[in-house]
Amino acid sequence: MRHLLSLVIVIVLLLATSSSAFRLQGHTSNPNPPSSSSSSSSSSSSSLHSAPPSSPSSGSITLFSPCKINLSLSIIRKEPTGYHSLSSIFQVIDSVGDTITLSLKPPNDESSSLSSSLSSSLSSSLSSSLSSEDTMTCSDPTLPCGPSNLALRPVELYRAALLASTRSRSSSYVLPPVHVHLSKRVPLEGGLGGGSANAATVLHGLDVLVRRSAEAEAKAEAKGGLGGERLSELSESLGSDVTFFLDANRLSGSALCTGRGEVIDPTKVAVGMWEGAEAEAEAEAEAEAKGNPKGNPKGNLESNLKSKVGALVEIFKVKNCGCGTPSVFAALNLAVGDPFLPPLLGGPPPPTGKLLGVSGGPAGGRFVFGNDLEEAAFSVQPRIRRLKEEMVRTGRWEVVMMSGSGASLFAIGDRGERGERGRSGGGENEEGEGEDEGEDADYDPDGEVERLRRGEWPRGCEGGVEYFVGRASRRGEGEDSWYPDPNGSEE
Repeated sequence: MRHLLSLVIVIVLLLATSSSAFRLQGHTSNPNPPSSSSSSSSSSSSSLHSAPPSSPSSGSITLFSPCKINLSLSIIRKEPTGYHSLSSIFQVIDSVGDTITLSLKPPNDESSSLSSSLSSSLSSSLSSSLSSEDTMTCSDPTLPCGPSNLALRPVELYRAALLASTRSRSSSYVLPPVHVHLSKRVPLEGGLGGGSANAATVLHGLDVLVRRSAEAEAKAEAKGGLGGERLSELSESLGSDVTFFLDANRLSGSALCTGRGEVIDPTKVAVGMWEGAEAEAEAEAEAEAKGNPKGNPKGNLESNLKSKVGALVEIFKVKNCGCGTPSVFAALNLAVGDPFLPPLLGGPPPPTGKLLGVSGGPAGGRFVFGNDLEEAAFSVQPRIRRLKEEMVRTGRWEVVMMSGSGASLFAIGDRGERGERGRSGGGENEEGEGEDEGEDADYDPDGEVERLRRGEWPRGCEGGVEYFVGRASRRGEGEDSWYPDPNGSEE
């Protein structure tokens, strides 16, 4: 009864202050409205997989949500918390990503806009009411569209942080109900960080919308939103990989991630993923070591990377084959405190190991391409091993490895067709040695590559393969900038 009376008082106060209330939503008076083709949605939970809103609105934004690959992943040990500490070089990839549209919705009752004169206790009551109206739709009908989805979970987290931030400035500012539409393309349980990227994209998008609306309505209390540092803090509670997409190096889209993956060092730049950048970085480092006053690796690296094209990356995943992260880590079978041996990252590479150039990294600025979780994932899903063996056998790529905890494999360094690279034998096996083509005179490695790229399962096996191709990508430099959409739909 007391709670009901409080709600009645809230409604009365809101009606009394509706003429002076401000709303954090789209207005045609916005001098710089985004050109999004999406608007606030009135979708209810009964239409969870409908299309996104289509009317233009300055209270909407559409952003590309990319994926990542792990160029090098080393397990350190199992911690007392149950988590495994690791070190990994992450790299953002374009062309393989989802699209997210965020729309700020007017509350069901227009009078429930919040006046800046309301008390903080009233703000808290209203914030709770508004959050219950957040909705989500998704292009994939198999995905849940409730609070468990990483594309929706950040909304309430952001709302609470924004309310606390503005209340400390003596004036409360409440984020209205939000509609999230997710157009899904990143494969599920693929080790590509699709869900984590969704969460990071939503946090960034909400902050952009708040800044735009506050500027349009001259609301100083919300000017600036929360800012990048606060968003990174919020992201840590959403998942280990979420922070990476917010804090990756702006020039390369890469970073060294440690701890559970949430400790980001963006100074470790994967120059080996940008065509021509690695050689230039090595030359600059050598010049600096010789005392050349013109040798300035940091300054020149920045200017050099801006003009570089990201390396081509091909991603393959067995259809209907996922690897749950907990099951893969469980398959490592490590006791608390036990180190994972041998350590991959920073250690001496195996004789045939491929090296990744990383500015500022250990071992002379090079890491070893490799993933300590592969064998564990192969034991959980043997078909991943079968796919990798087939990819390696073709000899087509310099690097073939698994991303994250699986189940996706990626390939870098296309050597070209066998005739172009002057090879007379079969493909290479895991040790880099040529296969004896005499064992299978009908084996056509180039034909097998094309079959894989068409999504066909290796010869003699049933099923199929999901295939994606993209390049190393990076975030823009401006405060509001995000990862570019290769399809041009970002607004």
